[in-house]
Amino acid sequence: MRSHSSAQSQAASGNHKTAADLQHLIRLQYPARQLPLTQHVTVQTRMLGNHSSRQRGRGMNFEELRHYRIGDDIRQMDWKVSNRTRKPHVRVYAEEREQPVLLVVDMRQAMYFGSRRMMKSVVAAEVAALLAWHVVHKGDRIGLLIFNEQQCHEVRPRRSQHQIMRILNLLCDYSEQLSELQSTAANQFNPMLHRIHNLAGHDGSIHLISDLDHANDETTERLSQLARHNNVCVNYIYDPLEHRLPQQGRLAVSDGQFQVELNMQDTQLRRRFAEGFDQRLQQIQQFLRARSIPVRPLSTATSVEEQLRRMLRPAVSSTGPR
Repeated sequence: MRSHSSAQSQAASGNHKTAADLQHLIRLQYPARQLPLTQHVTVQTRMLGNHSSRQRGRGMNFEELRHYRIGDDIRQMDWKVSNRTRKPHVRVYAEEREQPVLLVVDMRQAMYFGSRRMMKSVVAAEVAALLAWHVVHKGDRIGLLIFNEQQCHEVRPRRSQHQIMRILNLLCDYSEQLSELQSTAANQFNPMLHRIHNLAGHDGSIHLISDLDHANDETTERLSQLARHNNVCVNYIYDPLEHRLPQQGRLAVSDGQFQVELNMQDTQLRRRFAEGFDQRLQQIQQFLRARSIPVRPLSTATSVEEQLRRMLRPAVSSTGPR
């Protein structure tokens, strides 16, 4: 079960952000220039883009041999292998092209929670804004799939100032709506992941920004399918209270239907709670990393910009990415 407190009590400190602020999201364009949020530039060409990525095309460097798919260039057929295996195969080459990026932002009711600095929904909006500005600065196309229990918006990848402002406004709108949404048992998480296939296509970059509430085996399978043809990264949003319970007082915990009161002086309860969170996060990381899907844990208690800069620091060292 998940702890749910009112926005008013969580914001009692006065500095607690309960909704994303458009002006702040716009200002994030400046730190976004410095953060290594995507792959490093290896070749500078205005026409084809900046990424030595998993784009498929008629480049110079052979990448792999795979089964023919509808839409593949017949000129890339490997006839010797096709004749030998009795199945059509094509030769795939790495090519320098622009890389469309799709942000998948979870704004369901579970994201309207935060015990420290800001709501999880605000963290999600700031991560998405930083990524969007970074992508636009690099000259790539940026798109969005944002959803809650009642609706979703699809913004197909484009490259323009109007596009990024549309994305930022949607992030703020969905963040503000959370205070008025009624809790529901409907689980929109996996259906939304299914919609990514039509929106993202192939050979792009997908950033899922979510607390992974209601994630299950179907979730990991859908992410695995997406990772076969795209670069996928999971930005996992969590609150410290979900990780470590306070050491005194009582805490009311609810799943939206039932509610129990917990005694925070129970040492074993706090230990089991912490171990459960650590185990869940470790299982998520192990499963996704085994499929080359990186996971970025991001807390509501610290500046998003500071967390990303600290997390991504090894990527700009002389030894390169780990």
